[in-house]
Amino acid sequence: LGVLQRRNGKTYVRLINQSEVDTVIRAIEAEVETQKK
Repeated sequence: LGVLQRRNGKTYVRLINQSEVDTVIRAIEAEVETQKK
């Protein structure tokens, strides 16, 4: 399970299950790309 916590506009990631790492990374990358536009 991956938990995303937002504080002061920054995204903190708690990786509870190693199998979720790739999914969390993709989610963050997609969010960053959205913010660039």
